[in-house]
Amino acid sequence: MSCLKNLSEQPDKWIAGAIPLTSLMNIEMRHGARTAVIQKQMVDLAGRPFGFLVVNREKWAEQDCYQQPGPIQLIECQDVEGRNVVYQSSVTLLEEARGL
Repeated sequence: MSCLKNLSEQPDKWIAGAIPLTSLMNIEMRHGARTAVIQKQMVDLAGRPFGFLVVNREKWAEQDCYQQPGPIQLIECQDVEGRNVVYQSSVTLLEEARGL
């Protein structure tokens, strides 16, 4: 799994990160055999991420709330406005989730 950080900066200052999926895996018994699986994670029903879903799910079910800034071009990305759209979309969602 990979990610890019620092997207509000010039591309040469972006920071790439990665983690191998195998590091997330555990060995569990499934149908009588030992199998490598990514361990289940239970949802914290009192946590902010779930609270954000509860507040918005009716609106999301009834309205078209999907936001997509468009394709991200990583080659010769010198356009500050284009980078800010991607960065701002991420920041806005984080601010909304924290504002609960």
